[in-house]
Amino acid sequence: TTFAIKISKDVIGNFKTFCKEHGIKYSFFIEEAIKEKLKEEELKEDILDLKYHN
Repeated sequence: TTFAIKISKDVIGNFKTFCKEHGIKYSFFIEEAIKEKLKEEELKEDILDLKYHN
């Protein structure tokens, strides 16, 4: 599946440089970053639910 978004030139430049220097494929890096961010956001929601519903 292809997914297109607009990202600032600075962020793209840093991203491409990082991936090239570390031998990481763009798609792998992005997919893992999205998974990690989703888990982080779900954890934040869980913490807020516990805080305000107990």
